Amino acid sequence: MTGPERRRFVRARPTHDLPAQAVLPGSGIVKESLSIVDISVGGMAIATEPTIAALTGGKRARIELSFGSAKPLLIEVELRWKTASSMGVQFVDLTTESSTAIRKYVSELLERGG
Repeated sequence: MTGPERRRFVRARPTHDLPAQAVLPGSGIVKESLSIVDISVGGMAIATEPTIAALTGGKRARIELSFGSAKPLLIEVELRWKTASSMGVQFVDLTTESSTAIRKYVSELLERGG
């Protein structure tokens, strides 16, 4: 991203007591974990992993996102920016359930100073 930062939402970092997990669902039983750098109600930054590194601008992917021991949410993300070490994805077409869960999680992180 060049020029001034254009974030619309406040981002927070997951913590050990409020963890977030993201995985790329695979066709088999093995799923690739993604490292979440920070998260907002509109998207998240993740460390660039080999499998997702092939994602290019404007492309979409499905990921499983879960908070603590809650049931994983299957959500669609779109790549917005990418560096050698991380990438930013925007949440796309969230269900009401997914949107509510993400908002609740981010709010809790922000209340705790995350």
